Amino acid sequence: TQLPEDVRTALEMSHSELSLSDFSLSETELFLRGRDADVDVALAQELTHGHPLTLALLSERPDVDWTSPFDGPLLATLAKRVVSDVPSEQHREAMLALSLSLVLDEEMLGAMLGQGDVRHLFDWLLTRPFVQTESRGLSLQGSLRDILHGDLVMRYPTLLRRMTAGAVEE
Repeated sequence: TQLPEDVRTALEMSHSELSLSDFSLSETELFLRGRDADVDVALAQELTHGHPLTLALLSERPDVDWTSPFDGPLLATLAKRVVSDVPSEQHREAMLALSLSLVLDEEMLGAMLGQGDVRHLFDWLLTRPFVQTESRGLSLQGSLRDILHGDLVMRYPTLLRRMTAGAVEE
């Protein structure tokens, strides 16, 4: 299946292969500059210790008050903020569905959400900085997957059962 040009361009701009070892201050600066993130680089480095996923999540939310303390572990707090700041309930459910699978393709996403046409949701997931493209579909960065999966189990047991049933039927 051929991706629309705007989706391919977004993928090329937002996805690159990264070593997940912590970034140095200069690497943090390059990373944030590449994302056009308007943040204090030294403060970002201090808060994240150069962790690439945490930096990516912070760059997604430039409205975060960088000077106030976060409630709980930084990665978990940012993950929950990212999930709460989505275009629609369908987008949130698509992200949560991705947390249930190591690799998720478009058909399985549709089955899990109980919808036939989920292309717009799958394409949106492709643009997220913490979603990786695999040969068989999409995968969520491991730490974030664990956090979102835990949140799904704790907060949305009915949704979890519905998604699991849809996956089994597929």
